[in-house]
Amino acid sequence: MNYFFVDYENVKNLGLEGIETLSEDDTVIIFYSQNANTITFETHKKLCAAKANIIFERVNVGLKNALDFQLSSYVGYIMGKTEEYEANYYLVTNDAAFSVIGRFWSRKGKHCSVVEKISDVTDNSTVMPALPKNAKKNVVKPQSAVPMVKIEEVFKVLPGEKDEKTEIAETVSADENIVNTAAEEIAAATEAVEALSDRAAEEKATEAEKEAYEAPELSIGEDPAEEIVKIAEVTLVDEPKPAKKKNAPKAKNQTKSKDKEIHDPELESKLEGVLPDKSEIPVIVKIIKQYKTKQGINNALMKQFPSQNNQRSGEIYKAIKPLLTDKKGK
Repeated sequence: MNYFFVDYENVKNLGLEGIETLSEDDTVIIFYSQNANTITFETHKKLCAAKANIIFERVNVGLKNALDFQLSSYVGYIMGKTEEYEANYYLVTNDAAFSVIGRFWSRKGKHCSVVEKISDVTDNSTVMPALPKNAKKNVVKPQSAVPMVKIEEVFKVLPGEKDEKTEIAETVSADENIVNTAAEEIAAATEAVEALSDRAAEEKATEAEKEAYEAPELSIGEDPAEEIVKIAEVTLVDEPKPAKKKNAPKAKNQTKSKDKEIHDPELESKLEGVLPDKSEIPVIVKIIKQYKTKQGINNALMKQFPSQNNQRSGEIYKAIKPLLTDKKGK
């Protein structure tokens, strides 16, 4: 039974060489931090192929030698949990200061050594410091009533400690929150774009109406001076204006035709129930049918019913808002 305590900040990928050759009775605890939290593809393959129990311990840093202190205390913790069994403990690091821990526990009868990489043990290389010759190994056979202490499946940890799967779940949960926030921002941006589209359509419709209104004046003639003279002659003679009289009914018929296109008896009936002025209903029906968003409808009402502080359009919008459930926006 071998325990390897890996100072990953110090040895990186090189320290994990030989991990794939360990047995199921061996355990590797990898201490890493935000300063050293990446591995190569080759190391990843070795971790996947390893039969040993592998524990990942992410430690808090920010103070000098923070990882070293936490690793050292964990060594004592594991020795206390496995004191009844014969085990070897290896500190995988290039930090010479850890040799003090090795010598200390060797004097206590524990086989504790410092190695540069796991393969130093699996390849039967010399490990320093070695167990003193006069040191007595603490070899006690497990009693039948006491189960063999074994760190459970890969990536599981001792009771009360957070394992790697839990950290991954927390990371996924955080990512989901980010995705949800991004989706809300995209929806808000989409709504804003649609509102701008409605506003552009509204301005385009206004320009078209303006051009239609001004068209008769432009069709009088090409020379402005001649048109002024013609208008003056017509005024002095006081002749009737058959053209305008003929055009007036035609425009009225066009308006009626357009009203028929947007005629919605059901919507008109609902508006009659919330609006006191029935003469405004055809115009409001047209606006509701024209725009896709509530913001576009509100803008059109302010333009159609101008008043101080938009009081009139505000009253209308407040009255019809419950009927706009199929429109986008708030």
